[in-house]
Amino acid sequence: MNTIISHAGIFDTEATSIESIKKCVTNNIGIEIDLRLKNDSVYVSHDVCPPSLFFNDVCSCLVNTKIKKALHIKELDAVTPALEILVKHKINNFFLFAEQNHKFKQNNNFDLAYYANTYPQKITNKIIWCDESIKKWFNHDSISKLKNNHNQLIAISQEILTHCSLDKAKSYWTLLCELGFDGICTNYAKECKSFFKELGGEI
Repeated sequence: MNTIISHAGIFDTEATSIESIKKCVTNNIGIEIDLRLKNDSVYVSHDVCPPSLFFNDVCSCLVNTKIKKALHIKELDAVTPALEILVKHKINNFFLFAEQNHKFKQNNNFDLAYYANTYPQKITNKIIWCDESIKKWFNHDSISKLKNNHNQLIAISQEILTHCSLDKAKSYWTLLCELGFDGICTNYAKECKSFFKELGGEI
């Protein structure tokens, strides 16, 4: 395990904010944020709502940072303006993904992750964003096959899908580590970092 990604860019707060994202950067924790478009402005929000946090402001905090940035495209119209903002701020180490894989095409200008809620077949994406929202498919055989293809595997932690306790989340993290996942996206980024540090891992 070498990457922890904070779901919604939250570190020790209840909501996404510039402050929470700065804390992730300080603690070397990646961020996952949802991007939407309103009046030609890209904003950060899981749901459609009046914009309060703009992607341009977020990117201002990410200049010259090395953390992983997972950009969940909620509205496809947000892709082009989001990429323009990323270029303007010279942001690197990011990838885009969306639940509608068929609407996305690979592009040499940025990394595109494949969203997999079941075992993915015949994909060319280097990065796979994995969850078990539809069925349980994480096992040694399936993950080994994907790792043999040199895929980078990032898993959605259980508490994001089921609102389970921290203790159950930790059990899930142990499983993901044993299976060979490269990263975890979690609501408990701070606790996850401490958890793997106690196990002797480096994040």
